[in-house]
Amino acid sequence: GRADTAADFVANLDRHGVLGKVTITRGHSAEVLPGIRRALDVMVKNFDLAFIDGAHDAVSIATDFALAVRCLAPSGRVAFHDYGNSCDPDVAAFVDPLLRAGSWRMVTRTGSVLVIERTSPETNDGESNGNGHQASTSSTTAAGTAWPP
Repeated sequence: GRADTAADFVANLDRHGVLGKVTITRGHSAEVLPGIRRALDVMVKNFDLAFIDGAHDAVSIATDFALAVRCLAPSGRVAFHDYGNSCDPDVAAFVDPLLRAGSWRMVTRTGSVLVIERTSPETNDGESNGNGHQASTSSTTAAGTAWPP
């Protein structure tokens, strides 16, 4: 199997000064995100960023994306880890058609992390919290959600 990257995830959050804004929840996104969506509905908030890094097969990527998008603010962004990685071709195979279809556009790419956003923000239930709260989804590693302290 793959190495556990939770320690690296925490170290990166700390290095960038945002560790205190993130609550890390480990589990399968299909089990974790529906509960987060319900909590966000109660708080009338959405995430500004979802970071997808989990199982790298086509079905898991599509599921993670569909669940994460439900938690996004209309102007929210999605980051995919392992984009362009030859060991995980399904990531690019999922993202590239989104970009070609024109409903999403690339914001930036750093190494194997690609960030995309909607070309025309949709209306989600609730509003963006505007505080940079982030969701990280994963099928096999860490899922993090930021809640107000």
